[in-house]
Amino acid sequence: QSAQPAQAVPATPVQATPVQATPVPATAVPVAGYVQAQPVAATVVATPVVRPQRSQREDLTKAVSASLKERWASVTEPMTAELNQQLSRRRELQEAQESLQREEAKLKEAVEKAHSQEKELEKLETELRSFVEAEAGRDMDPEAVLGTMDPDRRQVLDCLS
Repeated sequence: QSAQPAQAVPATPVQATPVQATPVPATAVPVAGYVQAQPVAATVVATPVVRPQRSQREDLTKAVSASLKERWASVTEPMTAELNQQLSRRRELQEAQESLQREEAKLKEAVEKAHSQEKELEKLETELRSFVEAEAGRDMDPEAVLGTMDPDRRQVLDCLS
């Protein structure tokens, strides 16, 4: 007989599938005071595991996804750093704006106070001018001034003299 070349069979993984064996009752055979059990036979059938074949497109998609995931951090890192820097600068500017607004409010209050003091001084100036103009031509008579003073002022002047 001629020898036939063996053909290569693709290796497929094999997975053992348990098969329920039919129980065979063990029978006891007495042997000089000992009981010996007979073995139970079980059969196992191997079935091939079928793995779905991936398409070239799925492999390419996975490869591209993996590549993009690896590069994602290096692509977004500079933009993220710049964005964080801008957010930090924005917070600083907002704090500075609030500080300037507080200072502006203080300055407005000081301006209003200065205006009210200016008006009060103008009023006192007009009163003083009118008094000086009224008293400018007259000689001062100390007795007349004493007569118009209240008793407390007179007592102060008496103590000083």
